[in-house]
Amino acid sequence: MEMVKNERDIRNWYERYVNSFHRNDVEYMKNINLKYDHTERVVIEARGIGISLHLDHHDLTLVMLSAMLHDLGRYQQLRDFGTFNDRQSINHAELALKILDDEKVLENLDREDAALIRCAVIHHNKLEVSPELSKREMMFSKILRDADKLDILRIVSQHYTQSEPERNGTIDFNLPEGDSVHEDILESLNQKKIVRVQQVSNRTELKLLQLGWVYDLNFPWTCQLVENRKFIESIVSTLPKSAELKSYCDRVIADLVLRAHDAKVSGLRGR
Repeated sequence: MEMVKNERDIRNWYERYVNSFHRNDVEYMKNINLKYDHTERVVIEARGIGISLHLDHHDLTLVMLSAMLHDLGRYQQLRDFGTFNDRQSINHAELALKILDDEKVLENLDREDAALIRCAVIHHNKLEVSPELSKREMMFSKILRDADKLDILRIVSQHYTQSEPERNGTIDFNLPEGDSVHEDILESLNQKKIVRVQQVSNRTELKLLQLGWVYDLNFPWTCQLVENRKFIESIVSTLPKSAELKSYCDRVIADLVLRAHDAKVSGLRGR
């Protein structure tokens, strides 16, 4: 019962916190609501991953709390800097931890539980998870990373397939269109490595970075969902038409299908 109360109290605090950023500005509120809705979906995706891993109620609650709090820094980031681009403003995960500490949001949780949430939040936007984490820290961090990617891939796949006037520039950081792709980005994909955001200078390169997230999906359940929902194919359909890019994209899709097969063999059925 104590965990249920703590979850309810943190949820109530979160709702009040988000409401404190509301103002009479349609464009600004569109982006506040974008992050609020994203967070709600990440909570649902994280719970689904946790269930696929047979987590108990206690750990499922921690997973969902981590998801609820992972983008806490985005609201202040948007208010103060007018962007969601960490490179042009502030690391939103680090800001989230500062807010959690300043507001004493996790003070009623068991110390180990609070540490797991903090660990997941600070690692959700890193290039990779630290190999020095404990087994439980690694699991919670990877669940959040997968859940976050599931919804971001949904958002960007819809964004790129919209007509230009309907697009929200904050989603692709207002990057310019461009057909050129730096060879380092293609080499990262060739080696099945994550593309560094510092390498990205146009929208095509950003799309390739997002395709490369396939190589940072951690659970068969997540791979199956990405395959079933056709996020990768939607993004690929908006890339410049070239034989070279097609070969890289075909390889990414083939690798995703292969990894999703593990979920199907085990009997998982996600949509």
